Amino acid sequence: MLCTTAAARFVDAAALPTAVPPPARDEDEWAAWRAVGDPVLHIELRRWADVLVFAPLSANTLAKLSHGLCDNLVTCVARAWDWSRPLLVRRSGCGCGNGTAALLSPPP
Repeated sequence: MLCTTAAARFVDAAALPTAVPPPARDEDEWAAWRAVGDPVLHIELRRWADVLVFAPLSANTLAKLSHGLCDNLVTCVARAWDWSRPLLVRRSGCGCGNGTAALLSPPP
């Protein structure tokens, strides 16, 4: 699980099942990196994950992704995403529409 700084306010890591590691956060991005050639978290997460799910996808994150702005761990993973794997989005509930999920295709 990845969390933006804003999303982390809604996640109680202590309440997660013991099999679930704590959410990766922005602060973790460069914690292990010391020199060129060291692993970078967003690249390692991209390699590890079978699917990338944004649930919910906020308007802020959607705008960042649509303009290529990668200023946090979540958007960096999305930018580096391997498009041979699925990317699912579920928009934030704003009280309008039915809130269905969508499977995104690779960009042309």
